Amino acid sequence: MAFTLLFAGCEKMPENGMIDGFWQLMAVERGTKVENRKPMKHYWSIRYNVLQLDKEYAQPMFAHFMKSGDYLVIYDLSYYARAETESNDKMWIPYEKREVLEPWGIVPDEDLKQPGRVTQTFHIDVATSTEMVLSCKDYKLRFRRF
Repeated sequence: MAFTLLFAGCEKMPENGMIDGFWQLMAVERGTKVENRKPMKHYWSIRYNVLQLDKEYAQPMFAHFMKSGDYLVIYDLSYYARAETESNDKMWIPYEKREVLEPWGIVPDEDLKQPGRVTQTFHIDVATSTEMVLSCKDYKLRFRRF
């Protein structure tokens, strides 16, 4: 029994329930229009309180998030500078450049508490071991666990 407790205690349990994990964005639905996003290979990695947005051969982006009940609030979206001309290692994605987030299904609002920065609130419609559906405003994001 002691061995079982020791073994079980070594692994940190998911803090965010079924949304923790690595997800591939499969589709974006706007009304009756469905955009197939599977070939684009956009990925969301959700762990602890960090969201990582990835795509092959692209610079990853990061965000903090807060899960509250059936809502997921994404904030502090940023990327790490790779160019030598950029003076700061961590660059916030300003509201004026929010179009860089659209391929991942994020259409953010300006964060009025921190002008210039963006935030996004999603309702968690479905979260199972194989599927996640997030909705916001007039669109839905469909994911598969990868």
